[in-house]
Amino acid sequence: MIERMFERKFIFDSWSCRKRKGTHAAIERFGRIAWSLSRNNTVPVWVLKMDIAKFFASVDQGVLLAIIERTVSCKDTRPLIANVLGSFDKGLPLGNLTSQLFANVYLNELDQYVKHRLRVPHYLRYCDDFVILSRDPDVLKALVPQIRLFLESQLRLQLHPAKITLSRLSNGVDFLGFVCFPYTAVLRTKTKRRMLARVGDKNLSSYLGLISHTRSYGLKKLLLQKKYDRNMEDGREE
Repeated sequence: MIERMFERKFIFDSWSCRKRKGTHAAIERFGRIAWSLSRNNTVPVWVLKMDIAKFFASVDQGVLLAIIERTVSCKDTRPLIANVLGSFDKGLPLGNLTSQLFANVYLNELDQYVKHRLRVPHYLRYCDDFVILSRDPDVLKALVPQIRLFLESQLRLQLHPAKITLSRLSNGVDFLGFVCFPYTAVLRTKTKRRMLARVGDKNLSSYLGLISHTRSYGLKKLLLQKKYDRNMEDGREE
C-alpha cells in the first residue's frame, strides 16, 4: 500500500527497483535520449554523471521519516514505519527490500528538484547514480554546485568528489556497468572479464540475458565456448 502511494509521486526516469524498470530499461532509455538529442549522432552531446558518497549509510532517518509523513497520513501506519527505520542502527541496510523503497522515496526529493526546480529535461537516476545529458557542457557544469547544495542542505548527503564526470557522449559514457554511445551500449571490459572467468551452467542463461541488450555477438560465442570447455574438462558433454 505504501509503495503505491509513493509510486504515483516518482518521476518516470527513476529506474531502480520499480515495476517495468531496471538496469536494461535504463540503458535503453539512455540510448533513446542520446540518439534523439544528438540528432542521430550528428550533434555533439555531453553527459554529466554523478554519484552520492556512501548513500545508504548516509540516509538521515529523521529527514526520511519527515518525507514519508508528508504522504502517509494514517496514524496507525506512521508508527510502524518509524519502528522499521528505528530497527536500523544508522541509515539504510544494503540489500533490504524496504531499503530500496525508502531509497527511492528519499531521492525522489532530488528528482523533483532537478526536474521541476532546475527544469532539467534529460535526467536519469538509478539508485544513487544519475546522469544528465545536454548539448551545452557549460549548462551541465553550472548544475553541479546547485545539486551539491541541495543534497547537503536538504538531504544531508554528499556527492562523491571522485565520481563527478563530464564526458562527451561520442567517447562513451560509463553507466550501470555499460559503456553507452549514441547508437549502442557495450559491456565494460572489466565486466566481460569477470563473466568469462565465472561462466558455468548455473549462470550462463543470466549472462546471455544481460548481453542480449548489447552488441556482443563475439562475447556470446566466447561464453558458450568457455562453458563447453569447462564441461569437457569436468568429463561432461553437452
